[in-house]
Amino acid sequence: MRESLNETMANERAWLSVEDLKLVNLPDVPDVTFKVENAGNTPASRVSAVSSQAIQRLLADGDEPSFEGTITEPILTETEPTLAQGKTRAYDFQVVRAMPLSAFPPKIQASLRKGPQFTDVLAGKAVLQVQIIVTYYDIFGHPHLTTNCIAYSATHGAPHPCEGGHQEQ
Repeated sequence: MRESLNETMANERAWLSVEDLKLVNLPDVPDVTFKVENAGNTPASRVSAVSSQAIQRLLADGDEPSFEGTITEPILTETEPTLAQGKTRAYDFQVVRAMPLSAFPPKIQASLRKGPQFTDVLAGKAVLQVQIIVTYYDIFGHPHLTTNCIAYSATHGAPHPCEGGHQEQ
């Protein structure tokens, strides 16, 4: 009986996904654009989209490093009350890690100076990773999370999905 109830809830709940994730305006200060789609059968509530960004040096062999555990605190957040079933919402966030250090307060500048900069990404020495995290609640009051991720390095050409970047919980 419990299994049947869980199956019914899964069939009826909201199912959000991050689609069409892109980095645009490269090589200038890029924006990350994406859509959040509700492919479920009921509305999602308290929908929140967050951008988390990090830059790391490429490995000695030119491969991209693992970003696991290195994603920064959420940088940009946009919250909307609901997303109806069958509907899509578009988002456009600036990639603040690509902004000049002078755009940040002195304390943050000091922290950012410790690691690679966006200029290193453009020079092919580092990789930028932007992760999108969407949280929401279904009609049963259960919280859910879906993520997607995109990476860019001049060495690897066009922006591309991160390895293991899409997750749904």
